[in-house]
Amino acid sequence: MPTETSDHPDVLTRSVSGHGPRTLGAAALVVALSLSWSCAYQTASPHENAQMRLWVRRIASPAVGRCAEPFVARGTDGHAWLSWVERKKGGGHALRVSSFGSGTWSPVRTVAEGTNWFVNWADFPSVAANEAGMLAAHWLEQNGDGSYAYGIRVSCSSDGGVTWGNPFWIHEDRSPSEHGFASLAPLPGNRFAAVWLDGREMSGGGPMTMRATVFGPEGPLGRETRLDERVCECCCTAAVAIGDALVAIYRDRSDLEIRDISVVRFRPGSQPGSGWTSPATCHADLWRIPG
Repeated sequence: MPTETSDHPDVLTRSVSGHGPRTLGAAALVVALSLSWSCAYQTASPHENAQMRLWVRRIASPAVGRCAEPFVARGTDGHAWLSWVERKKGGGHALRVSSFGSGTWSPVRTVAEGTNWFVNWADFPSVAANEAGMLAAHWLEQNGDGSYAYGIRVSCSSDGGVTWGNPFWIHEDRSPSEHGFASLAPLPGNRFAAVWLDGREMSGGGPMTMRATVFGPEGPLGRETRLDERVCECCCTAAVAIGDALVAIYRDRSDLEIRDISVVRFRPGSQPGSGWTSPATCHADLWRIPG
């Protein structure tokens, strides 16, 4: 059973049976991601109880002022990218990014600013980095008068976040309905995949769907694909790229209101707009919520 001790207010030591001493430096906002960073461990002697000890070091965040909606992504170079939304003094919001590597944060950069953003604790912007050093970031803009009339805007950077290209809508639909809970994942060849929840059919009494597209620095590279015809309306998506393959995970919704986690996959070598598998349930938890 894990135990926690601390010899310093900024250090957490965790001991777990099975391994020897192990140290780790991490920023406070990227602790979870940091567990995959380079570490060193030493196996205890045969006469000692084998233990693993983790030290988590707090590092000041680059986000200052009235900030919220943090998101962390790991770049292929091992650096962590942090994005957040900052409320501007004169009104409106800005999306900022910074990377952590070699023990320090990079200069804070601004992706975009606006006065008509949809800012919500559950549906938040994100940033992703590909193997060529290109970045993609998304945020949400209102596109109508309704409470949940908003869409997904994306911009890309090819110089480490110093400058950002013209923003574009990730989805074909422009109706004043909900488009959010997006996840971005890098693909080879300066491409990114995006999956999101799309409410264009809900205005006519239809369900929330999940859709996807592949895009480059200038926008979508092909027609979007509907991945699932009925999903939970307000749960986050997740997308992970493995080479040219992509796995997307989300909370599904059946006609019987069963809301288990499902997965779809993008097959390697597929062209934009095709190649997605049919939804498959990760595990039949039979979690029923008639909400």
